[in-house]
Amino acid sequence: LKDKLMTYYGKKLRLEVAMDITNSENVSKGIKERLSFAEKVVGYTNILTNTIDYKEAVNDALKLLGEFYQADRAYLFEQSEVYDYWVNTFEWCGKNVVPQHDNLQTVDRAVVAQWIDAFQCDQSVIIYNLDLLEKTNPALWDVLSTQNISRLIVSPLRDREKVVGFIGVDNPRCAINDDSQIRVLS
Repeated sequence: LKDKLMTYYGKKLRLEVAMDITNSENVSKGIKERLSFAEKVVGYTNILTNTIDYKEAVNDALKLLGEFYQADRAYLFEQSEVYDYWVNTFEWCGKNVVPQHDNLQTVDRAVVAQWIDAFQCDQSVIIYNLDLLEKTNPALWDVLSTQNISRLIVSPLRDREKVVGFIGVDNPRCAINDDSQIRVLS
């Protein structure tokens, strides 16, 4: 929007020129998002190929993932070899976020059974509104609501054809509809 005061036949007038730049801004935003995506993929690759210590590599990759999604937490769950439950093996937390790692060492398989079904089909799970689960899956709602989770994205971690774990982010504020970052990392 540009405007200018001018005199026209002795009268003061304001000339205003407006241009709709919505399309240009949308294209610019899309390009920035794709560039950010590519930078994160390069970051994951660098971490996973250049870090010798497995724990350090996973923690650094989860930090990048959590920062990309502007999430409260990013985590890795693995299936217990001995028992029929899931274990939160790694967790990154954003600033002023209460860690949940110690509280999530024995998540019953039945609680996330719907997720496992989706993972078997190589699908991610995106929850946009936790309140919708209160009636349909009260056990999962209870686990998530006690952690102050309102939305999340989780994606399967596979070893060949077998689901061995999952990676997720809690309360993402960016790219909530896009599981591609988590899928690339997993």
